[in-house]
Amino acid sequence: MEPKISYIYEYHDHQQIRQAGFLKMWSQPSKLRIEFRIRSPQIAPEDVWNFFTFSTEQEIIFLYPIGEANSQKQILEWETILDTPDSFDGFWLQSEKTPFIFIASAAERSSLTFDMTSCRILDKTVLPPQSVPEYHKIQRQDLTLLPRKEWYLANNSFLLHGYYNYHHLLVIEQENSFLLGVPGIYDPREARAAELFGFPKFSKKYVEGLELAEDEQNTHFEFGHYLRKIKKQVPPANA
Repeated sequence: MEPKISYIYEYHDHQQIRQAGFLKMWSQPSKLRIEFRIRSPQIAPEDVWNFFTFSTEQEIIFLYPIGEANSQKQILEWETILDTPDSFDGFWLQSEKTPFIFIASAAERSSLTFDMTSCRILDKTVLPPQSVPEYHKIQRQDLTLLPRKEWYLANNSFLLHGYYNYHHLLVIEQENSFLLGVPGIYDPREARAAELFGFPKFSKKYVEGLELAEDEQNTHFEFGHYLRKIKKQVPPANA
């Protein structure tokens, strides 16, 4: 499978300075393989860089540590395989020895759209453990529990395909968003189709807790759900 390629940008004092490298991502069953290479005069030899995935929620950047990379003179490169995050916006690298950071969007060949000057940065390693998100299976008509602007998803071709094959959908409720899951088996061709229709992530970890009937799952192949993030509707300030 061809990798997704995302550009890595150098930031200083909340400002994007320049493109500094690239990151490649290969989606595997429940795994994500990553390779990146950065060249910058801000990279000192034998420095340790902390590598994170991150997500943004209401002007807060949450960092999720996934490893460390050691630099050469002006060059930082690394590869790893990790469990596929359910939802994330990109990758973040920082070192204690320099104020410069490097950021790559999870979207292919894209830069970031959030304003770092208005964001607070929280490292998940110093936050208390989060409770397990609430999740349950629903029927197609239950999509009305989502914000009205998302009701059109009831006619999404990929969603209909998964729903009529396995007779349920998945909803995961998070603090400021939902994850909508379409059941299916993992297959590279199926994963590409899912991404084209707006369901870019695959996860198996919710299957066991759903107590699925025999006709609601596939026990012969790698079965799970293709996920799409949906923001919760924010009430008007004067409500």
